[in-house]
Amino acid sequence: MLLAIDTATGTVGAALHDGSQVRGEVVHEDSRRHGELLAPAIEGALDQAGYLSGT
Repeated sequence: MLLAIDTATGTVGAALHDGSQVRGEVVHEDSRRHGELLAPAIEGALDQAGYLSGT
């Protein structure tokens, strides 16, 4: 499983890839709040991929 994060532009995003396909992806457009939005984006991608079920 690969966790990719992007904060290089005005967008902050996180995605999970299993080697074949993207399993979860969250993107926020806000160039001033990368620090606040990164952890929730990672959590959202993990949740979409089914790694946070039951929490």
